[in-house]
Amino acid sequence: MQDEPVISWKVAGAMVGLLLILATALVKPLGVSTQYVVTDALLLHSAAPALAESNEYLSQYGDKEDWGVGYGWMLVVGMFIGGGISAFITQRFRSREKASLPSMWRSEFGESTPKRMLHAFVGGGLLLFGARLAGGCTSGHIISGISQLTIGSFIFGIAVFASAIFILQLGGASSYRKIMGSLLLKDLDIIKLILMAIAVGTVGIYALDLVDMANMSIKPTYVAGIVIAGLIFGVGFAVAGYCPGTCVVAAAEGKTDAMMTVLGGLAGALLYALLYPAFSGLIGVANYGQITFATALGVDGIWIAIPFSAILLILMFKVLKDRYD
Repeated sequence: MQDEPVISWKVAGAMVGLLLILATALVKPLGVSTQYVVTDALLLHSAAPALAESNEYLSQYGDKEDWGVGYGWMLVVGMFIGGGISAFITQRFRSREKASLPSMWRSEFGESTPKRMLHAFVGGGLLLFGARLAGGCTSGHIISGISQLTIGSFIFGIAVFASAIFILQLGGASSYRKIMGSLLLKDLDIIKLILMAIAVGTVGIYALDLVDMANMSIKPTYVAGIVIAGLIFGVGFAVAGYCPGTCVVAAAEGKTDAMMTVLGGLAGALLYALLYPAFSGLIGVANYGQITFATALGVDGIWIAIPFSAILLILMFKVLKDRYD
């Protein structure tokens, strides 16, 4: 089956964790959703320079001379290229019977391509609107943020999965089926992959921190805004079936619904930029700043990272089953 992994979640998760450690040592932790804003800034600056330069939110990402290609944008480009190469090597490029329709979607909602495209676009918009309100997405908050023991990232992760699971119950990676299976608690490979990445990344980042080699990027914890953002992001996650990073990889595999999710994401990020004055007040509500569990407890992060990672390993190998009946 096309959605079955080529390598196990253990190997994939460890590789993501090692990549996170390397990125933190060389530049900063991983993050994807900001690059949607950067792309919007580039496009808007070309089409409507006055609007781009005057926008309060877009201006936070540098002067107009700096709205170019940087580390984060090249990371996303690399994800797209890597996804495409992998798809060709594994013979998965456009391997669906219909490029726009995941098999799980077809079994639940029928053969309507326009309906799937609409869900993908709207879901992408909600994903990026929520991600920008929170200041991060699945990679920036859930993987990188939790690996840095950021309290706000734990809050965001809880809100996202609670919202997504709730929406899916009402309605009954780059793989749509795998992601939906994870959110429905039927197929836990992606959840365990993320936990493995966090387990490896947390210990690695705080080991780097011991020798002053960690270029950490702690996101601020503004509780009200992050909870609302997580709920919005979770709805988008459930509706689109992708996150801001996996839709880029899936688009490289020729999946047209993922391409539509990317376009929706660009629209959602731009909408947030335009509406930023109306939502910026949420950032000041219950804002505890750049707080982690380590700073809150007044201890070196490594003493939390080690037992935390051990707990995650126990969850992965002893508690979470591969599939629920």
